[in-house]
Amino acid sequence: MSYERTGQAYECSRNFSANRRSVVGNPPYPNGPVKPFRIIGNIYYVGLQSQTSFLITTPEGHILLDTMTDPEAPVVRKGVEELGFKLKDIKILLQAHAHVDHVGGLAKMKEITAGKVLVMAQDESVLADGGKTDFRGNGKVIWTPVRADKVIHDGEKVTLGGVTMTAHLTAGHTKGCTTWTSVAEENGKKYNVVFVCSNRINDGVPFINNAKYPRIAEDFEQAFKALKTLRATYSWLRTPTCSIWKRS
Repeated sequence: MSYERTGQAYECSRNFSANRRSVVGNPPYPNGPVKPFRIIGNIYYVGLQSQTSFLITTPEGHILLDTMTDPEAPVVRKGVEELGFKLKDIKILLQAHAHVDHVGGLAKMKEITAGKVLVMAQDESVLADGGKTDFRGNGKVIWTPVRADKVIHDGEKVTLGGVTMTAHLTAGHTKGCTTWTSVAEENGKKYNVVFVCSNRINDGVPFINNAKYPRIAEDFEQAFKALKTLRATYSWLRTPTCSIWKRS
């Protein structure tokens, strides 16, 4: 079994050296603009080079996975509209994890779309306090606090318009880091897709004697075990070049 990088990844990684920006807690990854595009079936990319946002469309409304930071929320809005979809049709707002580059624009997007916010239980409190209790932080509010409309758990399925997204707890990067899986259909064929939550070790966060996150090492270990069980035709990794991989 091998994996090849798909042509769509070029859309994310072109002009790699341009527009470097630093996101709170992250290195200054390249984060230039990306023209919104369809990846496969009903799955579209509406993010930037490094900050990701995915639109999953259905006949009964749409699902948005990640909103990026607050200043970048207009990028998502523009991308959705450029693809010919309406913001008011976004019914569900999902996240990979509660860091500012994934949820910083959530409050604004919730207001614009009136979509329901769903979050993994372990990230509920930090989402609601604006990152104040983020184990990486210093007690300051990082984003506009958002209260979830529904708290979800490992293995829970979210269904809309015949499309199902399944939540897998892959903690470590955050306590509620969520990898999402779904099935896309193209030309009569079905493909397993995985939206991988970040497995990057946060800078300056200790694995041993971590009072704010005592079981961080165990959670990372369990996350890798969980990821190993997932079978994907396509997987999306939140990397500096928003890579898209296809199994061959």
